[in-house]
Amino acid sequence: MSTGYVQLHIPEEFLRERETGAFDTRLWFLAFAAHVPLALLLQADPTIGAVHGLLLLAFGLYAALAGRVDRVAYTAAYLAGAEVLWRMTSSGLFWEFGKYAVVILFATAIIRNHTWRVSPLALTYFAVLLPSCVMTLQVLDFDEARKQISFNLSGPLSLAISVWFFTNCRFTRQQISHLLLAFMIPLASVVTITGIATFLAGPIVFGTNSNFATSGGFGPNQVASSLGLGVLFGFLALTITPRISFAGRMLLILVTIAFGVQSAMTFSRSGLILTLLAGMAGMLFLLRDSKARVRLVTLCVSGYLAVTYLILPALDSFTGGALVHRFESTNLSHRDDLVFADLAIWLEDPIGGSGPGVAKSVRASMTHSSSIAHTEFSRLLSDHGLFGIVAMGILLLIGARMLLAAEPGGHRAFVAVMVSWALIYMAVNGMRLVAPSLLLGLGALHWQAASFDRQFYVKEEI
Repeated sequence: MSTGYVQLHIPEEFLRERETGAFDTRLWFLAFAAHVPLALLLQADPTIGAVHGLLLLAFGLYAALAGRVDRVAYTAAYLAGAEVLWRMTSSGLFWEFGKYAVVILFATAIIRNHTWRVSPLALTYFAVLLPSCVMTLQVLDFDEARKQISFNLSGPLSLAISVWFFTNCRFTRQQISHLLLAFMIPLASVVTITGIATFLAGPIVFGTNSNFATSGGFGPNQVASSLGLGVLFGFLALTITPRISFAGRMLLILVTIAFGVQSAMTFSRSGLILTLLAGMAGMLFLLRDSKARVRLVTLCVSGYLAVTYLILPALDSFTGGALVHRFESTNLSHRDDLVFADLAIWLEDPIGGSGPGVAKSVRASMTHSSSIAHTEFSRLLSDHGLFGIVAMGILLLIGARMLLAAEPGGHRAFVAVMVSWALIYMAVNGMRLVAPSLLLGLGALHWQAASFDRQFYVKEEI
């Protein structure tokens, strides 16, 4: 067996998309701007949110059945970005709609492209979590057991399907840029709602905890995490988007700043801290590239100066000095109590675990703060026992293999950002959002070399 290259032909439609693929500033400006009135409509009539979500799902299914894998990915990214929006406006969509919608879209695309190779590690990760469901069915009545299994395993299911889907995808930088922007677009609605709530709330008392008033009345943790990820995607889009004009750059910079400001104003630290840590993980690989190093240093220095001398002083003054104090605090917001509770529950049955959702009442009685785990890894222990330990090992192995398989330079940096954000989010916020599932899947995405030739080449054993 020898190694060679196989010539593949690009469809004319795909070729035209690439040849005219410059960043269209007017189009993206209109997309962001349209989500300002959409936010007001969703607040005025929650049923519009349900129609909005179902129409997106229908569009994604049409794209999947038509074999347009890129549009399926864009739709899934938009769904992930809109998840918090639908929750905070009390739409008629059920709580885990975002996760199950992504599962349906990706599973349909996988079935439609029936020749796709399976992702054994991802499927094994989910499969090892199923035996513990027997415990839930034995302890809880069927309806409650169904709810708890659905709630706790929707995240792992969407993660497994996302990795499987993106393992079979090869996107250009332009397509990856579109995907990042698709996630960011609905966040314009989130910023609109939270921004209006902040300025109409009257005198706000800023303390040492997350602030619901500046979060649009919804959970600050989820709002901050989504907006913080929007900041990260904004920086990535600025870095990888080809043929972007000055006006386009200004648009992305302003949108990214708006996301960052509102994420900080929620007083939930995890959103921006996750962005910083994931960004640093990517920098470790980019700094090895001499060309990328200059651009990266310029971007980081500019961002640091803007935040330190312009944005942060203004926000800290607005909050009466509470913002800096909040981010300087090392208080874990009782997450350590929840982890210790999970460990105690796990020790009661270290092999089979208590079953998904069964530990909820025990955890609440032990911590007196929350019944829902904030750390996915400790939840895997308490709910799944030994099987949870195996699942954790598989997750780490998946991340390591993604990094090793990535091409050095920008691709590996991208994978490092995706994997690190997903795993750190799971460590501090569980799997409340579909975002960590989507990002870990993106770590498996193959990059296609940017070339306008009418064919491209992939290495293959022949």
